[in-house]
Amino acid sequence: MIDANPGNPLFLANYANYLKKVKADFTKAEQFYERATLANPADGNVLSHYADLLWQTHGDSARAEAYLIKLSKPTPTTVLCWLRTLGFCGMLTTMRKKKMT
Repeated sequence: MIDANPGNPLFLANYANYLKKVKADFTKAEQFYERATLANPADGNVLSHYADLLWQTHGDSARAEAYLIKLSKPTPTTVLCWLRTLGFCGMLTTMRKKKMT
């Protein structure tokens, strides 16, 4: 499917989710999330999943936060992602507090 539709953000995102959750291939998942965000930069679901992957696998709060900031621009998909993202923001806050101490 991806070969036939290499720029389809839904296919890219679904494959990234599969790689992350089923195969635990975080490197490839990151590549496909990146492609999905380039194909549809306003897809809040992809942005939140990608931010979560960056945080969980690299501890990269700066990059994760950059994707979460993109979620602050209201679109139909970003609004639906806020409940899921609020818990993630709590993790970022906790990490910042730990860095300060």
